Amino acid sequence: MKVFCFTTYYPSTIYEVVRFHRWANEIAGMTFHRISGQPDQLELQVTIPRLLNFIRLLLMEAMVFIVYSRILLNTEHKDSVILDYGPPLCVAATIFNIIVVTVVNALTYRSFIQMFGKLYAVDNQFEALKSNLDHTAQQRFILRASVVYILILITTELVTNALLVVESDERMGTLFLAFCRFILNTVYLLIFGSHTLPIYLIYKRYQHINHLISLKFDTSNRKQFIWIKEMVLHSSDRIDTIQKLANIHAELTEALDLFCESQWIQLILGSLNGVFFTTFNIFLLYRSVLSGERFLVLVNLQNCLLNVYYAALYVSLVFQNTTVTWEAKKTIGLVYKVLNNTTRDVRMVAALRLVARQLHAKTAAVKLRFNDGDVRVLFSAVGAISTYLVILFQFDQTTVTGNNGI
Repeated sequence: MKVFCFTTYYPSTIYEVVRFHRWANEIAGMTFHRISGQPDQLELQVTIPRLLNFIRLLLMEAMVFIVYSRILLNTEHKDSVILDYGPPLCVAATIFNIIVVTVVNALTYRSFIQMFGKLYAVDNQFEALKSNLDHTAQQRFILRASVVYILILITTELVTNALLVVESDERMGTLFLAFCRFILNTVYLLIFGSHTLPIYLIYKRYQHINHLISLKFDTSNRKQFIWIKEMVLHSSDRIDTIQKLANIHAELTEALDLFCESQWIQLILGSLNGVFFTTFNIFLLYRSVLSGERFLVLVNLQNCLLNVYYAALYVSLVFQNTTVTWEAKKTIGLVYKVLNNTTRDVRMVAALRLVARQLHAKTAAVKLRFNDGDVRVLFSAVGAISTYLVILFQFDQTTVTGNNGI
């Protein structure tokens, strides 16, 4: 029996929640594996049709990379080397980044699926506690977010490309490049979804753990009201529940580690590309406005609008990483609140202390091998962009002065 055989509209497992994203990846050629087997024993097999589709995607990306690498703007600017070679190099670097990430995503697909296997096991443990997750609500949120992202991308592409087609002398060539760019941006959006989708699903499960702790235990900060009834459940039930929740938390942390193992290269490349692309776009827009050439301004304005779109994606991605860490750490605080309010049950106190030590032993965070992928990355990115802008302006001014001297 295959995992992704659906007979009902409403999703009942995590695999059904992500089915639309999986279909989109398979159609685009983002993976060359076929998934089969039971949900708790998944098997990955390389199939010829999927491999050919993956090769087709790589060839298309390589073709666009070669085209953009050879493109130079029609107007030469002897006073600025950066204006001559900056735009095509920026786009070529972005396409190269997409090619690398596409290959890495396909090669690390096994770890990606193993992560979903752990999330499936977590859902089963929630079910054993008689507290099922709302898979339908999660799927609807994912679909709504996907539609919003796609509509914003299409609107941005239509507006900017319409301006370029009107102003360009070679409309067919401009339309071809616009089409290629839209395809690549769609691939980039799928790559973005491969990061944000698991993070969202892991976050909702950490949130569910914290909800259950608040529901089944006393997490208030009271100290003077010791006489209030402390035990909602029997002692043995309370100990068993808190230990099961701790095990679920550990399983989620392992799933998050598997996610980082399969995605850290993509995250680092995306950060570097974002810094590089944003720096050059700001500078190129400034210099093109000074040049007074309408077509050049429109080209760089298009790049900046797309840059704003992807910068917004990156910022939302980083904040998602941060919220996952916050929600995972919130569990530790809740356990300590329960411990503070548990004074009479010695066995329960011992169990809570053991759980607290287990949660402290392994921190849940989105790691990029060298650092954590939280909001601190944004400060580093802003600092790098500011520094590189100063260097670009200094270099450009030196070039202009040198040419004038000649």
